[in-house]
Amino acid sequence: SFIRLNYDIQKCNALEFEPRSIGP
Repeated sequence: SFIRLNYDIQKCNALEFEPRSIGP
């Protein structure tokens, strides 16, 4: 859904700006 797409984009942005927030 569109909302899910936005969520995925936000996760991508988080990975780009805060990679440490994501564990292995």
